[in-house]
Amino acid sequence: GVLAFIVVLMNLNMESQASSFVPHCSWTSTWKAWKECIQSQAYSPSKRGHIRMWEGNGGTQDQTCNLVFTGTQEWNFKKTGGCSNDEARSFQILYAEAGTQIKFFDNPDGKKSDDWLWIKVKQDITSPVTINTYEGNIIHNPYVRGRFYRKNGLDGKVSRMEVEVDDW
Repeated sequence: GVLAFIVVLMNLNMESQASSFVPHCSWTSTWKAWKECIQSQAYSPSKRGHIRMWEGNGGTQDQTCNLVFTGTQEWNFKKTGGCSNDEARSFQILYAEAGTQIKFFDNPDGKKSDDWLWIKVKQDITSPVTINTYEGNIIHNPYVRGRFYRKNGLDGKVSRMEVEVDDW
């Protein structure tokens, strides 16, 4: 009812501040049309995913990066402002669509000659999923599967992230 709708509005407001996502609903619409528009914006195709990275294992200590992606993207943390290079030891996927692939690299150019981690989202994620370490040899849970390719360790050495969104 009304309380649930207010909660949706509060969540949209917090999400819009965190991800620069602004609903495109007119306040001059009828109440029913406006409500339907706001509710449809909660998981808009323009918001494809959101990842937070943490300094400590298990999503603890300081947040080192907060990235929202709307499609296939890549970030070199030596060049990208707002993300700490060589600090993260864990991450959370706050939301992502099934089929999305996420890669983390020790090498800032994404070369696979050093440590890297591959993650594939198995089903839509709408609540945070924490990956406690970048160095789990095989990651498998109901939401993601992944594999770590070791050279000398990735925890605390993440310098690049790549996201590939499945558009078919």
